[in-house]
Amino acid sequence: AVVALFILGIGLRFLNLTNPPLDVHSFRVLPSLMTARGMYYQMLSTADPAERDLAVSLIALHEEPPITERLVALTYLVVGSEQYWIFRLWTTLFWVIGGLGLFLLARGISNTGGALLALGYYLLLPFGIIETRAFLPEPLMVMLIIWALYAIYRWTIQPPWKWGLAAGVLAGMAVYS
Repeated sequence: AVVALFILGIGLRFLNLTNPPLDVHSFRVLPSLMTARGMYYQMLSTADPAERDLAVSLIALHEEPPITERLVALTYLVVGSEQYWIFRLWTTLFWVIGGLGLFLLARGISNTGGALLALGYYLLLPFGIIETRAFLPEPLMVMLIIWALYAIYRWTIQPPWKWGLAAGVLAGMAVYS
């Protein structure tokens, strides 16, 4: 059932994968795309200097820490071209990793049935699907918050310092992202 929920959640996020990312929050998605493009051109040695300068100048307009944008730019470099739909792979990956943390947390404080219900709600809620199809920092932040909560939960059960340290680091990363 867990695997089926993950497959369904990923599949719903990959519908119309290569469509332009203008279906939701385009005023927030386009600056992230421009930032990723600027970072890509900054790393691309074969880029036209005038194009590179323009693309790099647009990075300064981005107001949030460009973590996902940097990952997308690095992926552009690996793939060899700018493919704007690549960000959906990253945001989906973040959401699904968060889902795994949520399942483990819910199973710890409830039972497997409750954990399946929580996971299904998290992966299949239409708002979550729409949000993870947009180039926003929220999927990364939500993933980090969930894993920070899981680390806090584990710290209450097994008090070794490693869970407290993990909780602090993950929560700090969530605030930064």
